[in-house]
Amino acid sequence: MPDLNALNQLKQLKTELKDDSPTYSGTVEGARGKFGFVCNQKQRVFLAPDQMSKVFHGDKINFSIEKNQQNKSQAIVELIQHSTLKQVVGRYLVKGKGHFIQPLDQHVNSSIFIPPKFRLNAQENDLICATITQHPFHSGKAQAQINTIFGSSEIPGVWHQAVITQYQL
Repeated sequence: MPDLNALNQLKQLKTELKDDSPTYSGTVEGARGKFGFVCNQKQRVFLAPDQMSKVFHGDKINFSIEKNQQNKSQAIVELIQHSTLKQVVGRYLVKGKGHFIQPLDQHVNSSIFIPPKFRLNAQENDLICATITQHPFHSGKAQAQINTIFGSSEIPGVWHQAVITQYQL
C-alpha cells in the first residue's frame, strides 16, 4: 500500500514546481487541423490537439510552456482570460445520437454539441446559427443553443443568409 505521507509530499512538490513555472498571455489561432497556436508579441507556440480542444480560435489565454516527447515547445492552457466566440454559424449534423453544429469558420476546428432541449427541430444539413452556452475549457466539451434555422443547405438563398449572419453584414 502506498505511503500517504510520500504521496502528499509528491503532490506538494508538483504544486510548487507549477507555481515556479512562468506563465504567458496570448491569443489562440486555430489551424485547419485539430491543432493550433498561441501567439503574443514575443512568440508563437504550438497548441497540441488535446490543448486546442479546450479553447476556441480568438480566445485570450494564460499558458505555460513545456517540452513534448520530441523535445519541442508546446503551450499548456492555464486560464481563459476572455473568449471572443459567442455565436457560430454552421451546418447541423447528426452523428449517431449526438447532434452538432459544424462551424463554417475553418478556424473553429471541432463540432459543437447541441443538447436536445436546444435543437429547435433542426434537420440534418440545415444551416443554422447558434449561441455558445458552454466553453470547452473545463470539460473539453463545448455546447451551443440554436437561435436561427436558415433552412436546408440545398435551398437557394440560404447560404446567402448564413454568410450575412456569420460576418455580421
